[in-house]
Amino acid sequence: MVLTNSYAILFWKAITATGTSLSWFLVIMLLKVFQLFNFEFLPAQESFYQSMRPVLFAWIFCQVLKKIFKRKRPWQKSPEIVALVSSPKDDSFPSSHAGTSFAFAVTLILVEHPLWWAVLIWSGFVIASRYLLRVHYSSDLLAGVAIGAIVSSFFVYLKL
Repeated sequence: MVLTNSYAILFWKAITATGTSLSWFLVIMLLKVFQLFNFEFLPAQESFYQSMRPVLFAWIFCQVLKKIFKRKRPWQKSPEIVALVSSPKDDSFPSSHAGTSFAFAVTLILVEHPLWWAVLIWSGFVIASRYLLRVHYSSDLLAGVAIGAIVSSFFVYLKL
């Protein structure tokens, strides 16, 4: 699928931005501030907050694997492919966006958080955005999803 509509491109850019490390940091800080003031606006807010721990480990694991595999991004290998977002500087395999967003979604599923379904849908959109914006191959995304699922399962079943 090739995106040509400027509104669609803008939509997918906004979605992909929600999966960046800066976005994760801001959400964690916001939840921490709310926790300090005993302000709960999410159901089971503490478990929602705690479910973000596997995200960091999924991100680290993806970064280590990127250094090992050193797979170039689609636009780096094929000059006819133009990335639709500012070109990421790191390597392509595996996708950190896929790994982190899916780790969060799977963790919420496993702890039976009431908002698991919304986060799973969001995660799917983040993962799709990376492909549609031409910064990942589908195998990068599948590897990220697998890493996210494994890391979150490890955390939940070992009660870390």
